[in-house]
Amino acid sequence: MFGSSPQSAAMEATSQANGRTIGPHSRRIALGMIDGRRREARLMREVRDELIQHCGGRPSTVQRKLCERAAVLALRLALLDAKAPDGSLTERDAREYLCWHNAYVRTLRELGMKGAAERPPTLAELLAQPPASGQHAEPDAAADAEGADAPQAPSGQPEPATVAA
Repeated sequence: MFGSSPQSAAMEATSQANGRTIGPHSRRIALGMIDGRRREARLMREVRDELIQHCGGRPSTVQRKLCERAAVLALRLALLDAKAPDGSLTERDAREYLCWHNAYVRTLRELGMKGAAERPPTLAELLAQPPASGQHAEPDAAADAEGADAPQAPSGQPEPATVAA
């Protein structure tokens, strides 16, 4: 799902940051205090960016918060995934893994299974763009003066006026 496997992204689960270990139960994850250069931060950034693209590139505030929450949950799950192969998962870890996994699935379900199409540009964005050549051509003044009020024939020529007898 991510650019790299959760296990490889979480191999540094026992690495030190300012003298503290970052693990699945770390408050530093929830508070977003992870140094942006660390593998854990990179994993969270990748997950968040992928989910934002899934939402069409410009998510609403609620969608953005869900993407951030999913990134935190994905990191916690990856850290426990890295802990599992050596058999050091406790019963508490297993229960929390299931809870976090279910929360992650529900968060992803809220975001939707199908990716959103890119949102069309807003009016402000359209007005900020320079006009393309040929889009704002001035109409021919002679054509306007010739028969602006006259009904048009299918050929584009004004219909001859009929005289009532």
